[in-house]
Amino acid sequence: MKIALASPPFPTSINHGLELLEALSSDAVSQGAEIVCFPESFLPGYPGMGYLGEDRKDESLQKALNEARLIAERNKIALVLPMDSYIEDKIYNLVFVIDRNGNLLGFQTKNQLDPSEDNLWTAGEKRQLFEINGLKFGITICHEGFRYPESVRWCACNGAHLVFHPHFSGSNEHGKVLKTFGSIKNPYYENEMSNH
Repeated sequence: MKIALASPPFPTSINHGLELLEALSSDAVSQGAEIVCFPESFLPGYPGMGYLGEDRKDESLQKALNEARLIAERNKIALVLPMDSYIEDKIYNLVFVIDRNGNLLGFQTKNQLDPSEDNLWTAGEKRQLFEINGLKFGITICHEGFRYPESVRWCACNGAHLVFHPHFSGSNEHGKVLKTFGSIKNPYYENEMSNH
């Protein structure tokens, strides 16, 4: 199975993010990918990066999720889609999993927030695995994957073949960009994918 890791620019609005989602999903399909994963908080965009406050309202986010499901269905590709979303009037940093037919398979919340994010999101409490075309996988989001190995360990101990680790990073600095962390020969290693 071929998996694409999207590395888009920061979206300037939720609509710009949806345009990037469509274009990069289509591109991933043209290269034979069955799944494409996007960076942390891709829709509406990471807080403080310039999108409109309107874009982070529940109605806007629900509309974007519905459009993302149509994009997955149109392009016949599964999406691992990090978004902000409301659950019972609280906003979470989470990742939706959408299959190639546009079905929402569920979501994984970011359970361990960096202390600087406490005013941005509510921490989640549960972990779960997903399965697409026989690939069983888990998800850990940014800080929790770097700082809390139990987020990855839980996935591995429960049968995950792969753990997606979308995160927010990026810079206008030039220099060496690491693409792989660890050895591909080991059972677990990490490929880089983030906003640039």
